[in-house]
Amino acid sequence: MDIQGEIQALEAHSRDVLANSEAINDLLRTLKQCQLQRDAILRTSQAAAASASRMHRKVPSTPLPSACERSSLKITPSIKKSKKPKKTRRTFKTKITDILPVGSTIHLENPKDVTATVQADGTIMYDGVAGSLSSTAKRAIRSTRNEHITEANGWQYWCFDGTPLKKLRM
Repeated sequence: MDIQGEIQALEAHSRDVLANSEAINDLLRTLKQCQLQRDAILRTSQAAAASASRMHRKVPSTPLPSACERSSLKITPSIKKSKKPKKTRRTFKTKITDILPVGSTIHLENPKDVTATVQADGTIMYDGVAGSLSSTAKRAIRSTRNEHITEANGWQYWCFDGTPLKKLRM
């Protein structure tokens, strides 16, 4: 091989080495970006865990990426608050005036001598005060039984001709 051929071979080899070093430099830059992103994720995860421990909440642990698969990782930490299930209330559309005529006399289940009257607007008149089935039942029970109750289902406590209104409603 002559000198000119050797020079050309060395030039080709140096071009290959230069191209490889540029590729290596690109890989090193990408690796550095991945390491920075991983560190940011780690700091965010640790901060969220510390914040959650101050609030006595458990934070699900998420594994950190072992290798940078994409060049653009989005860092979006989030801690979901637990929601308590809402209590659902059953509502009935039956009104007392749908079951009993206006002016009907109803009585408490016990004692039976406590009476009230059904009004035209669907309220119950007990002891000179109009109110709902439940509120009048609560007032009647408090005054006659000397019980301090906070809630009373009027459909259960009031009766018509000895039959509880809840049975008439069904």
